[in-house]
Amino acid sequence: MSKNVVRFSTLFIILTSVFFMLGCEKQLTSSAEVSLQQGIPTDQIRWIGWKPEIDRNFAVLSKKGHDGKMITPEKGGVVGSNKTFGNKVEIPAGAVNQNTFITVDIVRTEQGGAAVEFLPSMTFNKDVRITMSFAGVNLSVKDVQEGNFKIYYSQDNVTWYPLDPSLIEVNLNDETLSFNINHFTRYGWGF
Repeated sequence: MSKNVVRFSTLFIILTSVFFMLGCEKQLTSSAEVSLQQGIPTDQIRWIGWKPEIDRNFAVLSKKGHDGKMITPEKGGVVGSNKTFGNKVEIPAGAVNQNTFITVDIVRTEQGGAAVEFLPSMTFNKDVRITMSFAGVNLSVKDVQEGNFKIYYSQDNVTWYPLDPSLIEVNLNDETLSFNINHFTRYGWGF
């Protein structure tokens, strides 16, 4: 046999083996891993709803639980809390480049889940601190202690991603979860 035929055969075997291994690796990836990489559709999440006393307000008003405030680059500030059932954002000085009107809204997902929307959708110069209250959602302290919930976030309200649990600080006394993040979006409660 000529050297070229041997080289070609060896190269063919190596490339075939590599493609075979890559194909097998893709087949071994679970659908859950693929789902997390691509996000989770809204209808595939088991959402946690608002408690009945808060949920009744949605039937009467199109929006219940709203707060808004002009935040300046020099001072920063806090938006939310009592008006938004304990959900709020703390914005440090220097986090925005110009005066920005920030809002916190209590909303429901399309499936009736509890969610909080922070607007405008933007990225900050510094991390902001979001605090979400679980006092108003159908979630027990035991579920929180055992980590039997997830905070999901979405830019488009169609595809959701779970927030890394290691980023979340739990305060059982205040019934809140807090985390630092550099952007705004919608955050919802689910399992």
